[in-house]
Amino acid sequence: MAADGTLTGGAFSEQYTNDPNVHVAGLNTPPATVTIVVQDIPAAGTYTLSVWYENNAANDGLTEPRDMSLLVNGQFDGPLNFAVTNSWYETNSKVTTTTVQVPSGSSTFAIACHADDSCHINVWEIELK
Repeated sequence: MAADGTLTGGAFSEQYTNDPNVHVAGLNTPPATVTIVVQDIPAAGTYTLSVWYENNAANDGLTEPRDMSLLVNGQFDGPLNFAVTNSWYETNSKVTTTTVQVPSGSSTFAIACHADDSCHINVWEIELK
């Protein structure tokens, strides 16, 4: 679960009534970030990073596609794009994916709200395969 990661800059874990899942909210303004560590990566190479998220009518009054920055091992790896979802509940979440280059062992993955990002999403799960 993303909520088990390190939450900084205003990010916090949240659970809605009648929703069994916990997600990361507060990813609205810089420097809000959720960071996870993936251990035991078997070999250096290219992997798929998947992020399950929700993006609906935000507290900025907009319902639109959003973007946030991906940092891999502390280095900017590009933007992540998030389409609009039907609600803020995990049952309506979508997934966005990207490929990343990582070494064997452990790596950190941060989804961060930077100055040029539109932000305003909730993150439910982050997975490396």
